[in-house]
Amino acid sequence: MPQYIREALQEWYDAQLPEAPSADWENPLPPLSLLIGLAEILFFASLATEEREPTRVGVIWTKGGAKDLLPNNPPPGEEDEEYYAWNILPLCPRPLDISSLVKSAPLAELGRSYLVVGGMPPNLFIDAVAGMRFPEFYFDVILITDNPGSISIFDSGEEVFRYEAGAYRRPAPDVFSEDGLVAAALWIIASPLETEVPGVRAHMASRDYINLLQDFATSMARTRHGGLLLLSPQEVRVDSRLALPVADPGVLRRHFITLLKLQALLPQTHETSASSKREVGQQIRRTRQEIRKWTELIARLTAVDNAVLIGPGFSVLGAQYAVPSAERDIEVLQITAKDEAHGPRFDLERHGSRHRAAAAFASRGAGHLALLSSADGPLRCFLGMGDKTLMWEVRLPLA
Repeated sequence: MPQYIREALQEWYDAQLPEAPSADWENPLPPLSLLIGLAEILFFASLATEEREPTRVGVIWTKGGAKDLLPNNPPPGEEDEEYYAWNILPLCPRPLDISSLVKSAPLAELGRSYLVVGGMPPNLFIDAVAGMRFPEFYFDVILITDNPGSISIFDSGEEVFRYEAGAYRRPAPDVFSEDGLVAAALWIIASPLETEVPGVRAHMASRDYINLLQDFATSMARTRHGGLLLLSPQEVRVDSRLALPVADPGVLRRHFITLLKLQALLPQTHETSASSKREVGQQIRRTRQEIRKWTELIARLTAVDNAVLIGPGFSVLGAQYAVPSAERDIEVLQITAKDEAHGPRFDLERHGSRHRAAAAFASRGAGHLALLSSADGPLRCFLGMGDKTLMWEVRLPLA
């Protein structure tokens, strides 16, 4: 039975609270009145259009607005650097309501930047646009509407609530977790890098591999076009199936080798000077920025027909790769947790050739990954695991 978003939020919120809280228990959730106030404004704004474009926008809330968006803890090697999570463009404060949100939504690009909201209902206000600089660190409340009538709430980077088609939906699993099945597959794909850097283990940059996949997904979603990106743990014989080969397959691989070498230097800098440690930290940050730039360019290649193909060690083989048809019927299981390998059957027959190609590639064996974007549907991630082919739906709130 359909529910108003206020009712769905109330029911979900009540379920998060302990039946008999202890005397020193503190509610980790934002106030319900705040979530309802923000969610209702986003919901009704999502049903409106501006210049015939639907309202797709994310807002990040802190009580004081932009002035309360704080720096986060720096990663290893960068403790002496000023380390801010956000690039903030202050605006003259304006009240937040349905009309102002619809008009302000084009200021922020969903997946890259957010409107900053402060205050408490009924005195909410917009006072900045903020772009996230470092997506692996986030501690703020974010609400997004990515489709008309759909609302997601994220707390500390995790989706905790999803409202869609008039009802509460179970939040999407965190596919990009460091302890999930997808992360394990990425380590296998990255393992050839170890031969390039003697004495260094590829898993030293494990979070960077996950960020790579997340950046691919975000960039593919921003194309507003269907696309398919394939990552193989084994060498792929492409023959004439790769219509658009890349002349320099090592564009990503070289940067990851540099990153691994720098990561290996970090422990040594603890025994030398603070300036050496700072310099290595700066080089790590610059290398990560280069990887992100290349990731965006490569993801754009998925907007043409067929698939982008990436081989072991993140060698970029090319685009317009035609995936051979599977030699057997493929059963795809839809997974609802990051570290589970069982779930209900996903009906491939209800979807098109891109889904069949993703499933056929993943079914080649353990560690074969396929990332699929649709112009009018969710992102999906396919993974081969033994004799199983797994599929997760993916939602991307963060830049």
